[in-house]
Amino acid sequence: MADQLYPDTKVTQRITFSQRVREITQCFVSTSDVLRMLSSSESVALLLHLTIFTFDLTFTIYVLLQLLNLDGKFYEHKMREVLQIAWLFYHTIKIVLLVEPCYRTQEKVSSTRLLVARIMCYVTSEGDPLGDEIDDFVKQLALNNLSYSAMGICTIGRPVISTIIGSVTTILVFLYQL
Repeated sequence: MADQLYPDTKVTQRITFSQRVREITQCFVSTSDVLRMLSSSESVALLLHLTIFTFDLTFTIYVLLQLLNLDGKFYEHKMREVLQIAWLFYHTIKIVLLVEPCYRTQEKVSSTRLLVARIMCYVTSEGDPLGDEIDDFVKQLALNNLSYSAMGICTIGRPVISTIIGSVTTILVFLYQL
């Protein structure tokens, strides 16, 4: 009823909202460009970090397993075991700090897609100024699929942690078979 009494107010609100959506779309495109440039410029460094982490974790676990296999119960061995466990935690925290921001970025883009899709449900006519802006935002979300990659070899996200754990396990099995 209030919409029928004040139709100009509703149109003005739609226009204002569509202008805000246009601004958000422009910010998203700019942010996507920056993140894409960052990912491409740092992809070699990401690959090196992942490789070094894999080897550090492998050697730390290997040394820890060697220390645990020693028969002597000397104080010196216990301190080395504690040190290796501390290194294990350090390497684990290091990889989480590398992977988690990348994963969170991808999650935020996914939740943004969901929110924009929900807003699309409120566009009721073709003449609605909000319709064009939401349509542009949907296209930008589709075109700017944000992900971080290590030289195109793997996408940096939570699944890469399980891949690294699998490779560390494989290397350790190989080392123990020697």
